[in-house]
Amino acid sequence: MKNFKKIVLLLSVSVVFCLTATSCLPFLATVGSIIFNFSDRLSENRIIVYGCDNDLAVTFQNGKMYATWDTGSAYSYLLTVDKNGEKTEIPSETGYVDLTGYGYSYSDDLSLDLKKTKGAFSTHYVYDYSSLTRDQYNTYTTKVNAGFDEIDRYIATRSEWFDFFSYLIVFRDGIKETADEDGTRSYLLETNCYLAYDYSSFDAYTGLGEEECLGNEVCSAIEAYEDSASYAYSYSLEKDKKTVKLYLKFYYPNIPDKETDTSERNYKNALNAIQHYGRTAKSRTFPIDSIEKTIPVESSDQLYFALKKGYRPVPETGSPADLLYKKMRSVLSTINRDSGSDYDKLHFIYDYLIDTVLYDYTFTKETMDKEESSSLFRYKCLYLEGVFGLQSDGTFDESKRVAICDGLSKAYLCMATIEGIPCLKVSGTVNDEGHAWNKAKLGGQWYMIDTTWGNELKGTNEYLNHDYLLVKDDNKHVENPYKNYPSAISDYRRPYFSMFA
Repeated sequence: MKNFKKIVLLLSVSVVFCLTATSCLPFLATVGSIIFNFSDRLSENRIIVYGCDNDLAVTFQNGKMYATWDTGSAYSYLLTVDKNGEKTEIPSETGYVDLTGYGYSYSDDLSLDLKKTKGAFSTHYVYDYSSLTRDQYNTYTTKVNAGFDEIDRYIATRSEWFDFFSYLIVFRDGIKETADEDGTRSYLLETNCYLAYDYSSFDAYTGLGEEECLGNEVCSAIEAYEDSASYAYSYSLEKDKKTVKLYLKFYYPNIPDKETDTSERNYKNALNAIQHYGRTAKSRTFPIDSIEKTIPVESSDQLYFALKKGYRPVPETGSPADLLYKKMRSVLSTINRDSGSDYDKLHFIYDYLIDTVLYDYTFTKETMDKEESSSLFRYKCLYLEGVFGLQSDGTFDESKRVAICDGLSKAYLCMATIEGIPCLKVSGTVNDEGHAWNKAKLGGQWYMIDTTWGNELKGTNEYLNHDYLLVKDDNKHVENPYKNYPSAISDYRRPYFSMFA
């Protein structure tokens, strides 16, 4: 650890533990201790810069070199590539150009100019790509072990940085189990990456050095993480100001094994629920099965992450991912049908989760105050295990289906994605307290969905409402500003319900 500039023990939580639509418990993101090995301005004068737009960058995927940028409706694009004074103009109607196809290589120094035109208005963006050595290319542009095409250790944009950091937390690529001096079991992960984007530009005019700017970007990646995790971290920056060594240390396995006694108390689940959804298993065809890109998964969060990234998961036989994937498909075969509309499918997933999953009141009211930070992330309520009652012996206990918003929003995304409906898990805050919900796309428009707030507690009884099914954004749900979530600008006009066998 002597080579690392900082060691930080941080509890990073992107969710709130909501009791009802009007009551939440404190956000946990500030819990933990911060230890600095040297004095700097990061802890006191951190510059917080939100967003992860990509105006223009160069990245690599599957052995090819691309210029990429964010797109907008009704824009046209003209990319000019300058290599040693020789310029090539490349028109494009998409958000990328295959530079390999034009004869360019990782070993070239390139100057890029992108002209974005909409009507009579044009905007120029420039980007200088610095060549890589063969060793650098082979080391950093090879995709990560899990096989995601778009994730490697060559970090071309801030969005890629956030993605890579999240991937490490979920897949723990190259992790090693060890024990501390006191015998505490821990899991160590150490890796290098190459920050090709100008991370110091986010702290322009502040006078911060590269080390401090990198520190800010690490903190930004932590805050941009959409899910729940607790870990120690540190980092170092090499002399080239691009190569970064990351160190993550976890004190809990990636399979949750703890439950509270909420299900044993007097709480009653969705007493007024009208089962619009089906109750008889049917032969189904799922759109997810037509996805060619696959990712091997073992844990429930790996299953969720693969679906979130648009891949078809291939679970290890007998793993939690395998059991939960089969369970969700079985549930969807019961509550939905192939001929049902996307609205019906989203509606029935919403009703089913609220109707069958109890909110974990013990966790939010008691456990959070008693447990050590790392132990909190062993509780099933944060994961798919809690939503579906998966037990350690591989069975499902319907009476133990207990979760909070993090688990519920993961389940909603997974089930909607299996049905082929675009869906996001959104992290953010409500009244300055963390929360997680969803957005789904219907008829070309995005709509907000909040299964936690669709479940209201009165006394010890829960009641289902549709106030947060496919609605527009409101001023209560404040989205994680590091993410560019699509806007939900109107409520969905709900059709009459269909009749089901």
